[in-house]
Amino acid sequence: MRGLARPVRLLVVPTTNSSYQRDLDRYSAVRRRDPNADAWFVYAVTTTGVYCRPSCGARLPRPENTRYFADAAAATRAGFRACKRCHPERATTIRAERVAATRRLLEADATAIKLDELSNRLGTSKYHLHRQFKQATGMTPRQYAAALRLGRARQGLLEGAPVTEALYAAGYGSSGRFYAESGALGMRAGSIARAGRGETLRTLVQTSSLGHVLVAASPRGICWVALGEDAAELEAELRRHFKEARFEPPNRELRGYCRRILGWIERGEVAADLPLDLVGTRFQLRVWEELRRLPAGETMSYGALADQLEVPGAARAVGTAAGKNPVALLVPCHRLLRNDGAMGGYRWGLERKRALLEREAAASSRARSRR
Repeated sequence: MRGLARPVRLLVVPTTNSSYQRDLDRYSAVRRRDPNADAWFVYAVTTTGVYCRPSCGARLPRPENTRYFADAAAATRAGFRACKRCHPERATTIRAERVAATRRLLEADATAIKLDELSNRLGTSKYHLHRQFKQATGMTPRQYAAALRLGRARQGLLEGAPVTEALYAAGYGSSGRFYAESGALGMRAGSIARAGRGETLRTLVQTSSLGHVLVAASPRGICWVALGEDAAELEAELRRHFKEARFEPPNRELRGYCRRILGWIERGEVAADLPLDLVGTRFQLRVWEELRRLPAGETMSYGALADQLEVPGAARAVGTAAGKNPVALLVPCHRLLRNDGAMGGYRWGLERKRALLEREAAASSRARSRR
């Protein structure tokens, strides 16, 4: 398994077109009213509060009054309104529909369909499709297809299918391809295929004001923290996930972890330095890493986190990655809110999310008053 102490960042591919990396290049495209630039950015005029497509026929703004955004959603979040002449928000809708269609095509056939074929079917260039898809999902179409195959293989393995049968049913032509792809996604292929076989996990269930808390740890660190009303259900879910692992009673180290986690739940005393042992895709690991940087007492929107990860427009993908976080609190996905400030979802229930935020805010306030 791979811990968050070693975040996977080396294979992150920039999503901006090299032709539009500088404001000078963007402004030149706006001055030319270049329709090719419409797929890459929108521009906003600070003196009017309006944002447009680069090809818009509106009066050319002065460079110092111009700001640039990856898409209409980002411009809207910054407080600008859409131009009624060129309707840049419609371009965002078209991109969303194109991304949704790409996902459907990949989900129907994640083994053979290539980027050229996808772009031909959807009537766009492969470069635009590649960028737009990554902005929306945090992955390229190729990575998304690999994640689909890996997910199907994992599900088959967890359901007890023989390794070879599970891999071929998922669309792999060979076991070598499976192991190569699982490694590229930032996962230990052996742990996936064995569903925890060879791993030794210690577990402990304790009671808190927010219900039962199940904590599991490998020799490398905490790999599971779950909250719920039924301790037996929490243990059953853990054992389904690591069905081949060997489970042992808690030791002193695990009890120490649990005391600190309970202190977090009851009093908002954050224990961000506890060791973690997590497995996820590279995008998930990036989301979890950034969440751990978010200070207690503060919140962030899904869209803002997507922007911070340099995948603007990928708010939904960020939410999905946060929801798959296996360690409640320690990767603080409860600090994510919807773009309108609403609570949004939470795997362990909105009442728990609200309580955690209130307790962290109170603890942060107490700490500031002592300084």
